[in-house]
Amino acid sequence: MGILIFNENGKFIKALYRVGEGPGEYIAPIDFDVDGSGNLYIADNARQRIIKYSGNNFEQYEEMDLGCYFMEFAVIDKEHIVLSEIYNQGSVKDKLAVYSQKDKKVHPLLKSALTEIDEQRIPRGSSHYLYRSGDKVYFYQRFTPEVYTIHGASIDMAANLLSDKYFKEEELKALESNSRSFMVDMKHIKDINAFYETPDGYFCSLSTFPLPQFFWISKIDGNIRNLNLIEENKLLGNLTINGVADNYLICSSNYSEETVKSALKIDKLDESTIQVFTSWNEDSNPILILFQLSHQ
Repeated sequence: MGILIFNENGKFIKALYRVGEGPGEYIAPIDFDVDGSGNLYIADNARQRIIKYSGNNFEQYEEMDLGCYFMEFAVIDKEHIVLSEIYNQGSVKDKLAVYSQKDKKVHPLLKSALTEIDEQRIPRGSSHYLYRSGDKVYFYQRFTPEVYTIHGASIDMAANLLSDKYFKEEELKALESNSRSFMVDMKHIKDINAFYETPDGYFCSLSTFPLPQFFWISKIDGNIRNLNLIEENKLLGNLTINGVADNYLICSSNYSEETVKSALKIDKLDESTIQVFTSWNEDSNPILILFQLSHQ
């Protein structure tokens, strides 16, 4: 229910914790973002609003009443905030919309490609579908090959990941009342659960059973390469990519005895890294893992 802020060396700086029903407080935070000036935004779905806190002083804030429920959001620029999966009476009204801080209104950007499907009855294969890479934000529309990039109040196609392994609409309709069949299905792409840009290319992760598939789209030669991250022991078995920082992809690892044992078996660990793992315990924060991809 709060946001903890650390510097680049892992030192705790400050926290934002404003649970309540008064001015500048939130009831049910579902998502947060940070703009280029360091201001912090928190979405409070209980009151259909986003609160913007000054990065220099959390006592200074602005409340934006959106008048709708949504799943995620991302700050695009000084005027626009994009919203994904906007709800109306329990069903998805728009896949994407943009809130203008200038006219204080929500404007539709993208309708669902599957109008006859109730997606809420089909398990999600990803925790989110908006993917931030620096100052760019990408969006994946479920059960389709399309990934979009968002520019202010407009969108463009960023990638079209063609495959014959996406569910057909009639197959999805049958799965609305049979979530177990969806979970154990081994033939189809269930989701794209990561799409991030680095200076050298695009990283994409497909949610498939029993293990995900990873692809790299090179900006250098335009080729698409299949990556085998499953056998990379330095990832400590963590295959969910959470974000990108410059040329590094990011995942995180929670503590377990088994994870520590696996980590200490990695060849050529330096002493400081060994110390991190040996002092890690169940009360510790997760460990962030940053890695780069070789382009040879």
